[in-house]
Parts: sequence; C-alpha cells; structure tokens
Amino acid sequence: MNTETLKNIELENPDELLKKQWYRRKEKEYNKEYYQKNKNKLLADQKIKVQCPKCFREVIKSNLNKHFKTKLCVNTQELNRFISENK
Repeated sequence: MNTETLKNIELENPDELLKKQWYRRKEKEYNKEYYQKNKNKLLADQKIKVQCPKCFREVIKSNLNKHFKTKLCVNTQELNRFISENK
C-alpha cells in the first residue's frame, strides 16, 4: 500500500472500514454463487459467433473487443475508409 492509501484508512471510521470489508466479502460470495448457478449459460453466451461491425468478419463474442485491435480489423477499416473516400 502506498502512503496515501494508509492515510485514507487512518482517517476513516473503524466501523466504516468493517462495513466496507463485509460488503466486499458479501459481493464476492454473491458473484461466486451467481457464476456457479449460471455457468453454462455464461459460457454458452461467450461461444456465440457475431459479425464484427467494423470489418464484417465473423468472430467469437467474447473476443470482439480484442478483435477490434488486431491488424486484420484495423487494416480492413482503413481500406474501407479509403475506398469510400475515393468513390
């Protein structure tokens, strides 16, 4: 921890700190339970193939943001922009 964080913790009410820790723990437990209950649905949803709105290639939904940064997608966008400008 850096010194700023330590100062902030020292200034806070100890009861508030305990509440925050309790809420974090409850949130972590909730997220874990939610994932276990909906694991199949969440994993199936990630496997869905969607069309990239920028280069019109088919990619897996969970990798769409990563795909936007690939050379393949960026180059296709530049090519499409160049073609549309020179019509």
